[in-house]
Amino acid sequence: MTKDNKFLGITVAPDLSRKNFIGVFLNSALLLLAYMIPTIALPRFLKETIGIGDANFGTINSAIQIIGSVTVVIFVGFVGSLSDRYGRKILLFYGMLASTAAFLIYSLPLSASAFTGLPAIYFVFLFHFILAISMTFAFPQPMIITADYTDFKSRGKAMAISASMMGIGVTFSFFIFSAVQKIYGVYSLFLAGAGICLLSLFVTKFMVIDRKLPHHEGRGSERQSTLQSLKEVFAELKINKGLRFCIVSTFPASSDRIILGIFIMIWAVESAPDFGYTRAQATAMGGIVVGLSSICALAFTPVMGILVDRIGRRPILVSGLALKGLGFLLLGLTSNPFSVAVKLCGIVTGLGVAAVSVSSSTLTADLAPKKILGSVMTTASIAGSLGTLFFVQCGGIIFDRISHSSPFILVGIADLLALIYGLIVWTHVPKINRHAEYKERT
Repeated sequence: MTKDNKFLGITVAPDLSRKNFIGVFLNSALLLLAYMIPTIALPRFLKETIGIGDANFGTINSAIQIIGSVTVVIFVGFVGSLSDRYGRKILLFYGMLASTAAFLIYSLPLSASAFTGLPAIYFVFLFHFILAISMTFAFPQPMIITADYTDFKSRGKAMAISASMMGIGVTFSFFIFSAVQKIYGVYSLFLAGAGICLLSLFVTKFMVIDRKLPHHEGRGSERQSTLQSLKEVFAELKINKGLRFCIVSTFPASSDRIILGIFIMIWAVESAPDFGYTRAQATAMGGIVVGLSSICALAFTPVMGILVDRIGRRPILVSGLALKGLGFLLLGLTSNPFSVAVKLCGIVTGLGVAAVSVSSSTLTADLAPKKILGSVMTTASIAGSLGTLFFVQCGGIIFDRISHSSPFILVGIADLLALIYGLIVWTHVPKINRHAEYKERT
């Protein structure tokens, strides 16, 4: 093996180049950079621009945020089927094109309200839905492309780099845009989102290719319906306990960043007067907590990628669930969103997020039959979105009715339940690392 066949420790196949990997990894960062903007913008936007009162603030904010999860549940199975039939690049390209337009109209609910006479909040829901469905077509593709580009011997490293770039996107999003809205106002974030999506579009156009693999022969001509693809996925899940464990762990794991972002931010905004801060200051300080968690996840994700390839997928996934569960449970026991304890809990959850995101996505790609890889990975996205739907909606209700920190306890319990399931099926999950004699299924 020559040096030219490696890129960041990943084996580069003869039909690929380093530029292709760079394009995919850049898109992983850009997608998350744009994806987190509504989470940052909405609390202040709803309070100061739309005029939502304190009584229903948590419920309304959660209801808007949850639109993305509902959209994924409804449409991402179709997206996965399309990616298996027609390729990943075309969906990524047009998804980002639509997202560019969606960010531009996101800032217009007051104008739409003045024109139609309807309440502005109706248009916040509508514009968020347009952005969510646009992102749904693009969001799964970088991870699926990463799986296409790699084999199991170095896939952990590739997934770790992709996850690291996502972490960079989340980190920069919260640190930069929390400060930007404080200086330039909340409307500036929507323009930034449009610019980021436009940049991603050009990266996709000139740096990303669809890899032609044996199981792609005839892709597009078979016209397998989405329902047929999902039936094949569910048939696989019935016999594949390892894949089931991936789906179970994804149910709470996919909501981690959203839950932390939403409820830290609205907890900070709601509590700001009690601690002597303005809402703008509280938004910035809440962004620091989420940013610290993201930095921790970012710093340890490459380490997790190495461990996943050297030690195996199973132990890293179980350890990550334990860390996340502990972090969220401890976060739920705090009473001050601006305290050092909250920041420390954010760091612990970041460690767990790093472990779970790399090991779960890598194991899913390893165990999935490659002819339905897109459908399997988007089924995992459906499970994650159902989890987000559940945790955000229930979290919004208990946030308003029980305590500001109670949503974190709910997520922590779910992480520990997923951990228990993983221990139950431990012996049924294949031991996969770079030394294993494992044959991937086509």
